Amino acid sequence: MAKTDPQAHRKAATLTDLPTELKAIIVKLRRSQASLDSPNTHGGWRTVIRDLCLVSADLVPLCQEELFHSIRMEPEDCKFGQPVPGASDTLSLFPKLAESSPHLCKFVKQLSITIPNQVLSNDLATRIASTLRLMTNITQLGIEQDPRGRIGPMRSESLVEVERGIGLSGMVDALRGILKSEGLTHLMLKGIVVSPQDLMECIGLKHVYLMDSNLCFERGAQVSNTTQSEDFIYLKSIDVRTVKVPLQLETLKEVLPSAESLTYLIIKPSTHDPMSVRDQGILQWLHPNSFTTLVILDIAIHLDMNPHSETPNNWPRIRDPYFALASDGLLLQLTTLQKLDITVTIQAGAELKFDWKGSFGDQWGALDRMLVSSDGKLALKNLKVLSIWFAPRGDNYDLDRITRLGAYVLTRVSQGQFPRLCALRDEGAILFSFKYSVSPSIKKQWTAAQGGARQQLQSKQMKSDAQAPARECGALALRIMSGVDHGAGDDEKQWAKRGWQSYDVALAGPLSRTPFLTKKEGPAASLTRDATAVTLTDLPTELKAIIVKLRRSQAKLDNPLSRDGWHPAIRDLSLVSKDFLPLCQEELFKDVRLEPVNCKLGAKVFGSPDTLSLFSSLAESNPGLCGFVKTLSITIPNIALSKELATRIETVLGLITNVEKLSIAQDPRGPSGPLDVKSLTEVGRRARSPRVVDALREMMKSTRLSLLLLRGISLSPQDLMECTGLKSLLLSDSDLCSLQTSQLIQVTDPEETCRYGNVAQSQDPIYLETIHMGDGDPCFLAARAINQHPKLSLARVEIVNAPLQPEILSDVLEHAESLKYLSTKPSTHDPLVVRDKGVLQWLHPNSFRTLLALELSINFDMRRQPESPDTWPWIRDPYFALASDGLLLQLTALQKLEVKLSIQAGPDLDFDWNASFGDQWGALDRALVNSDGELTLKSLKSVWVRFAPLGDDYELEHVKRLKAYMRTRVHQRQFPRLSALCAKGGFSFVYKYSVSPLMKKKWTDAEDGVVPAVVAVAA
Repeated sequence: MAKTDPQAHRKAATLTDLPTELKAIIVKLRRSQASLDSPNTHGGWRTVIRDLCLVSADLVPLCQEELFHSIRMEPEDCKFGQPVPGASDTLSLFPKLAESSPHLCKFVKQLSITIPNQVLSNDLATRIASTLRLMTNITQLGIEQDPRGRIGPMRSESLVEVERGIGLSGMVDALRGILKSEGLTHLMLKGIVVSPQDLMECIGLKHVYLMDSNLCFERGAQVSNTTQSEDFIYLKSIDVRTVKVPLQLETLKEVLPSAESLTYLIIKPSTHDPMSVRDQGILQWLHPNSFTTLVILDIAIHLDMNPHSETPNNWPRIRDPYFALASDGLLLQLTTLQKLDITVTIQAGAELKFDWKGSFGDQWGALDRMLVSSDGKLALKNLKVLSIWFAPRGDNYDLDRITRLGAYVLTRVSQGQFPRLCALRDEGAILFSFKYSVSPSIKKQWTAAQGGARQQLQSKQMKSDAQAPARECGALALRIMSGVDHGAGDDEKQWAKRGWQSYDVALAGPLSRTPFLTKKEGPAASLTRDATAVTLTDLPTELKAIIVKLRRSQAKLDNPLSRDGWHPAIRDLSLVSKDFLPLCQEELFKDVRLEPVNCKLGAKVFGSPDTLSLFSSLAESNPGLCGFVKTLSITIPNIALSKELATRIETVLGLITNVEKLSIAQDPRGPSGPLDVKSLTEVGRRARSPRVVDALREMMKSTRLSLLLLRGISLSPQDLMECTGLKSLLLSDSDLCSLQTSQLIQVTDPEETCRYGNVAQSQDPIYLETIHMGDGDPCFLAARAINQHPKLSLARVEIVNAPLQPEILSDVLEHAESLKYLSTKPSTHDPLVVRDKGVLQWLHPNSFRTLLALELSINFDMRRQPESPDTWPWIRDPYFALASDGLLLQLTALQKLEVKLSIQAGPDLDFDWNASFGDQWGALDRALVNSDGELTLKSLKSVWVRFAPLGDDYELEHVKRLKAYMRTRVHQRQFPRLSALCAKGGFSFVYKYSVSPLMKKKWTDAEDGVVPAVVAVAA
């Protein structure tokens, strides 16, 4: 019986067969990519989306939806609400376009319209009104006055006045109709006054933005005499979640009491007297319910530090930098607060003549004392981020004075007033920062004056530098979210010349019965008419691959706990069209594990399928799948394989020719205890499958193979010589030894041809770049075996991860000439032993100039020894001579240093605490920072010190006491210089005390039980 092609019924599949969701993904991804390609051009992606319409008629409506999601209707020479000579008259162009293609109006979700300051013709006004009535899906609406022809601040006018001035009754009526839509959630008014009665018609409104606008409470929506240039909200009928208001008492009294479920409160700066002290701050007007809903509080305070004319000889000073926020006690009632930002700006004369000493004293520490109790606990349990900014506003300051002020503020405030918050920050409990900021103009002068190394140091302290990436990312996110802009930058003039023709390609397509091109019938239209026969095959392979990868990513998010939970989703996607089949297969079979029954991921897992035989059967009928395998993990069973299965496995391994990462492991099933390391030949002999081992050896010869992982397998150096492309070697319970005698190979004559049998070996040296060694004895011989082989070299190794044992490190480090990352695994050592030199004594001289990251893990046995039961051990050198031998200071390229110290002790942690946690811990602080407060290693960016009791058998109370003891004796006393550098910014220092997951659970359970116990006692 002839086999049927399982793909036969899909041979005629077209782009139409692709789900609409996936076609939409194609369009959105193409837009995202185009935005990244033209990051400095607003709307540069539009040309790409217009071109994408030509691929197929199925993409036309999706492209149109993307193009017309956001529309700006503005008069000539006006763009983005600003006068821009040469800008097109989109106020007339879009209605003309919508007249021939009315369905485009359904795509508009965001509309910004600028009402002109001149009378429009009746014909144009009617077309605009008709177009606005077709826009029934608007969710965000912006209404602005025409900025052209105005001198001075904009005068706010009501819609009634605008209508009366230029005769736009139909247009204004259409806008009022949009305002009444249930879908309208955002309203932005610029230079427009509305009354609360007008807003009451906006039944779906959630967000209001008033710029140069106000709300008029007089009957009939008359214009008020004053115009407020700040954002102002007063809407009792609207569920206010976000409020952005100026720090003016009159405004706050009106806004805050009406917001019953406030989530975000942003206070904009208003000028205040620095000498005044208030009994209560801004939270006094907060609605009671908002104390349990507020998540973010951002308060900005501006203080006038100029002497008053009536008291010119009295220099002002800042008496309360927090506007009573840290003194009235209401801040502690914000039970849901997660982020607190405080910005204090000042305005002073060029010489900054005010009372510096009186302004920057203990009053700044009030926030530290309020938020953190004396025992080091946060009063607000949900608070995650606290940022304090201080900035002189303006550019007219003397450069020397503003530099001195910055140093004074950082010394008196940043380093002296927040000890508790800094301690919590170092423990990782909160993100706390204090920054001194200057204007861009001052910063430019600063940079020009100082230059060189000092320029870099000062730039790290600048808020503007820290915000630059955020501003760039924020601008990009705003462009993506708003979709506002029909072209800008380099495309501006071309867009203005083309006028409404810029929409031609987007509208072209056979989906409508009426012609789209009202000006011309060009090649674009004819090309699109022929696009009805375009199939999925015509879609670029890159886009189809993106669809597959995106589907996999989404499926992994839907099943985060399952390693292969995304497989069913990709299998289903392969059924959509035969064009997806090879891409889905490539994704599914990129990583393959061949394991016997009851074995999964190299461990015993009862019920796991026998993938060793299953994949062999699958590949026998579909040999092309083997070409997709890039990562192969094979576990050789510890029982004899049948001759038939061994032959199939050998055949399959011969077809896997593109493997880049190979893992070979012993079967973990069988005898308990550690694996008995065996050679690859012995493992194959035990499974009675030497031909499988031969196939693996052939695979190791591939030049594509760059990574080899061995688990319980011992290889000889001549085996590695067959791996001609090898770069990374990972040994787990494995080693390198002679194939015959399990002894090191002794080479007497380097010029002599290697006597390793009739195997093809590389004639060029093999330079490893990564070497990873597991814990314990099995790895002792590996490095020495490599070094003694004439064709294997560690000279170019960049990454080393090895146990902290001299026998291993000396063989590896002495030969690594360009090491970049060194990580040691903990080995148990005697805490009473003091070494003359540490791990760096074995480092190759060249590596002192290339090492970027050093991670040192040390484990001390603090248990009393049987031979001296009355002697309590103590930690004499926590850094294993790293901070005392002087070699650390020779690491000129070092950027990150991490020291992980763990201990093993009795349940009561009965060792000498007082002697263990003394001045010896400060040796690292004194080595890395000199007495002038400057880093001795100029390239160093971060230092981490971690301490952990190893194990779960400790008394919880003793673990808690040890943490508090170390925080006082070590963290707060032994790292003053590193902590000071961290407070200045640009450098990170972290000290952390950690426990095992089981101890952490006990700790959490004990704290959770405190409240019920108190309630029970009270009852």
